[in-house]
Amino acid sequence: MTQKKEIIDQIIDDIESKLALEKNLAKTIIEVKMNKYVEQLRKNEIVEISDNFEVTLRNKETSITESRSIGKSNVLALFFTTALVDFCKEREGNDEDQYLLKGTKAPLVLDSPFSHLDDEYKIICGKIVSETVEQVIIISS
Repeated sequence: MTQKKEIIDQIIDDIESKLALEKNLAKTIIEVKMNKYVEQLRKNEIVEISDNFEVTLRNKETSITESRSIGKSNVLALFFTTALVDFCKEREGNDEDQYLLKGTKAPLVLDSPFSHLDDEYKIICGKIVSETVEQVIIISS
């Protein structure tokens, strides 16, 4: 009985270790993608994603956390979702891992995503989303 428990414990440890590595990889990839998008809007800011996937916007020079207006919060949420959809699309062909599901292509459904953005941000965000995601459904009133 002890030997079976040790084997099961080892399998659990292996799976948890693999999932932790994959979570960190996903966080890093999504952060890099978001920073690429933010660079097009805000040259002096950088995105950081915590281990709990909380998104923070910092000033590149001072490392001070930037205040977030409704518009900035919307942009960050839009960029996070866009990066996540792009990440899933990239993982679509990954069927060699026994623990993880393959990625998938999925439409991005957005409800009034540009309502709190100024005209310049609307154009840049629309361009980023349209160049990154294969299918976008926008609901607006």
